[in-house]
Amino acid sequence: MKSRSSFTISALAIAMLSGAGFAATPASAAQVRASLSTREAYVGSPITLSVEIENADSSVVPQIPQVDGLEIKSMGSPSRSSQTTIINGRRSHRVSETHAWRIVPRRTGTFEIPSFEVNVGGQTVSTRPQRFVVTRSETGDLLFAEIVGHDDKIYVGQPMNLTLKIWVKPYYDRSLDIKLGEGDMWQMISADRSQWGVFSERMQELAENNQRPGGEEVLRADADGNEHSYYQYEIPATIYPKRPGEVDAEDVQIVVDYPTRLGKSRDPFDSFFGGRSSMFGGDMPSMFGPKLVVADARPIVATASVNATLVSDVPTENRPDDYRGTVGQYRIGTQATPTDVQAGDPITLYIGISGDGPMELVQAPSLSVLSSDFRVSDDPLAGIVQDDTKLFTVSIRPRKAGITEIPAIPLTFFDPNREEFVTVKSEPIKINVTPGNNLAASAIVGRQGNGSQPAADPQQPQSFVSYANFTGDNVLTVSRPMGDWPWTIAFVFPPLLFVGTVLYRNREHLGHWMSVLPGSSQRATNAMLDRAKSPGEVIEALRSHLASCLNQPNSTMSPRDMIAELRSRGFSGLDQCEQTIEQCERCSYAASGGVDIAGLIQTAKSCVAGIGSAPNYSNTTMNSRLQGTQI
Repeated sequence: MKSRSSFTISALAIAMLSGAGFAATPASAAQVRASLSTREAYVGSPITLSVEIENADSSVVPQIPQVDGLEIKSMGSPSRSSQTTIINGRRSHRVSETHAWRIVPRRTGTFEIPSFEVNVGGQTVSTRPQRFVVTRSETGDLLFAEIVGHDDKIYVGQPMNLTLKIWVKPYYDRSLDIKLGEGDMWQMISADRSQWGVFSERMQELAENNQRPGGEEVLRADADGNEHSYYQYEIPATIYPKRPGEVDAEDVQIVVDYPTRLGKSRDPFDSFFGGRSSMFGGDMPSMFGPKLVVADARPIVATASVNATLVSDVPTENRPDDYRGTVGQYRIGTQATPTDVQAGDPITLYIGISGDGPMELVQAPSLSVLSSDFRVSDDPLAGIVQDDTKLFTVSIRPRKAGITEIPAIPLTFFDPNREEFVTVKSEPIKINVTPGNNLAASAIVGRQGNGSQPAADPQQPQSFVSYANFTGDNVLTVSRPMGDWPWTIAFVFPPLLFVGTVLYRNREHLGHWMSVLPGSSQRATNAMLDRAKSPGEVIEALRSHLASCLNQPNSTMSPRDMIAELRSRGFSGLDQCEQTIEQCERCSYAASGGVDIAGLIQTAKSCVAGIGSAPNYSNTTMNSRLQGTQI
């Protein structure tokens, strides 16, 4: 009992002493500090702005004001840390959150990041302004950049081919007697800190494919006219100027971390972590043993100069009314389906435009030449670009019978080589438009029985009794017996009417069952293909076969809509048919000659045979469907 009492008293004493000696210090008030990684920077060389927030229950991400001449970009999520210290028995706890921004100067001068507010724990705290100076690292004759155009004069909207040329002087280490190769020097170009302007898309493409521009060693004169050895890199790009004047390329700035010292690395993982460059002239660095890396470097910057290229606006004199801003050289082709229609039926007109300009900017041509004989939708046409061709689709309806062709569609563009407006036209399309199925009122109302009897005189009163057979004094005439045909009609007509009603009510299922009989539609389609003379007629034959598969021989749906409907019904073998139609359309839209029509026909026959394996309904299924139909 005594020992247990002594242990209990000792434990309580230790606990009291611990609570008294290590009492936590009350949390300090929230603090905000802003700082720069350096007060002196170079053009194109990034520095870091850090904002540290201490002992805040909550905070809002600060908004850094933009400063002219500086590129300021957040470096992502903030870093967080916590620290607990015990000094002379007193414990303190510190929590900090640091936000960072990357600042890249684009010109020399003294810059100031003004004071900005930070919301901390519901309170607003302001930072101190941050000033620093930016100088230009002496580039000297180490780096040159130039943008070369291949034309002295172009027009707005005309494609302009440019080439960015970069010359970097090879680094030579005299102590080691080593000159870096063109691959090593390209690695010194900072892709993320450089500004590529109109060449950004090309640089992005090279990066995605893990490629780089090839370099070659050339001689180039420096500012004093003395020739030196340089590595030259060329990057092509095509632009389409949108306004007249001189080509603006001031946004192209190349930043190079030019080596100042090489060093040896014995870290076997340096080639994977932190190694800047391999100095062995190849892409496979040494895995073990000493190897060379860039130990020190300084940033040098070159702003690309551009040769004088004048961009002129398209002239307004003699500009046609249907001109829609297209510059370059273009062709136009058309195709229509179907070509044998009734007045008022829809015709799908396909318009293909190909050329050397930016096809995504090409607008649909004017269709005013169709307005006299066709009804055309007023909705704007949205085209689809495929390679160097843009495709438009519009539905037109002939206004009357007797129309024999769809007239040529004109396309007007400005030819910069001839410096004049040029209008090209598609070929007219032969069509056959017959009268519609509308009956005249005279054909429905007031028609005579057999057309041989004269019309009654409207001035003569009509009698209810007809005296047509009166030939003598006696009004009544002897009639021949009628025979048994009325009784035959009475017994035969009701069953025929019943059967006809059943067939009509189930015409869709019966038509589908008939359409899948072996060879019923395929032979007719093959016959149409044998007569085909153009890609358009091949498409029409395929459209006819698809309509037969849908049991809609008079359907006005487009071939693609039919294919989608057949897929929803479970038909197979439609991919080849869709590809064949696209191939025929490309041959027609581009308005190019040399079409292998025999090859298209053979391919079309093959895909028709593949569609022949459509899903069938068994007799049991068909009977159940008929039995479930109410009459």
